[in-house]
Amino acid sequence: MGKAFKVLIPLFLLMLSTPKAAAQISVSGGEDKQKHSNLLVKADSIYLFSSLDNIILKSTIGDASFNYIWHKFNTTSLEWDIPLAEGNISNYPLSSAGGYQLIVEDGAKTDTFRCWIFPSQISELYIEVLKSECDYVELSALTPELNYYGNNGAVAVANGLHEFQWLGNPAQEQAIDPVPSPLIEAPAEDTEYSVTVKYKDANPLTASLSIEGEDIIAVKAIYDYEPVKPEVENEGHKPYAEGSAPFEIRFTDKSKGDIAKWEWKFGKITSIDRDPFHIFTTVGKDTVILRVIGASGCEDSSEPFEVSITEMTVEAPNAFSPNGDGVNDEFRVYYKSVKNFRMTIISRWGRKVYESDDPSRGWDGSIGSGEAPPGVYYYFIEAEGYNRVDSEDGKSHIEKKSLSGALHLIRGK
Repeated sequence: MGKAFKVLIPLFLLMLSTPKAAAQISVSGGEDKQKHSNLLVKADSIYLFSSLDNIILKSTIGDASFNYIWHKFNTTSLEWDIPLAEGNISNYPLSSAGGYQLIVEDGAKTDTFRCWIFPSQISELYIEVLKSECDYVELSALTPELNYYGNNGAVAVANGLHEFQWLGNPAQEQAIDPVPSPLIEAPAEDTEYSVTVKYKDANPLTASLSIEGEDIIAVKAIYDYEPVKPEVENEGHKPYAEGSAPFEIRFTDKSKGDIAKWEWKFGKITSIDRDPFHIFTTVGKDTVILRVIGASGCEDSSEPFEVSITEMTVEAPNAFSPNGDGVNDEFRVYYKSVKNFRMTIISRWGRKVYESDDPSRGWDGSIGSGEAPPGVYYYFIEAEGYNRVDSEDGKSHIEKKSLSGALHLIRGK
């Protein structure tokens, strides 16, 4: 006999085909019986039981004068050649799972009927890695195949109605599809996968598999960042929204997998350090992306992270009151993204009373070791930013801003 060939068709598809002729073997006893259609031979029923104990196969004809010949299907020879019983035996107690054939002889004619009996309870379960790539892994939950046969050695599998529940530890970002062979995101760290399989009311069975060590080829680009720019009261800096240049951020690699190379993109600037420190000065948005390459050649890139730097701003108040109450005690400018700064304050008689090149500092209203008298003073401010701007003649130059004005020093009586 030729080699058997398989038709791998799940039973939920088989159920769509209803047999035109009812099988002449009925089944009694057993627990949680489920009947399914047979695609190969529609008249041959398929039954699944949670337990095969106390199952009786019965001829629906039941005439005591007929001769009944019972056989079992031989999966080696692919023939119905295993004799079971013969004579006035219209009922036969099930001995094991498989295919059963009944020949009924009434003297004038001979009829043949068949059915298949399988346990719904899974006896074995294990997980196999079918394919492993940089981006995904294909797993397969393997259970004993409930094979049934038709004519000419055709074979199909009767275990397509099992339920599958997959879990990963650590958990996957996306849920794993409840199918026998799911495609999942390739792990970049030691991960244990488990699958629980059951059929109807049968007890579930669980198996697990760990992917670890050298079997891990994927990588995952992950990092932390920490702004290290000191906060200054009069600087318009919001480290998580709008940054004032220079905006210093330290990046710490937290990538998973066997990483061989790091490549950081800070806008147009590139760094290959593992944990870079970067100073953002360009007005507008800079996009940060980390790309990592593993020893296996697999690579991954992080989601873009945006750092926004504001334009240069310099604003000066027109009064302050250095009376020690903690409110407006110093003359300070409000500023953003200032690179170079010079502020000079003079009295109404032209005497220089204060000078600074640091926009974060302010005048406290003192002259030498004494207090400056209340009254009107004048400030002159020159500031440069970090960016180049185009002028009317088509040339570019560093952005600059000049401020001057009267300042009122107020002291309480």
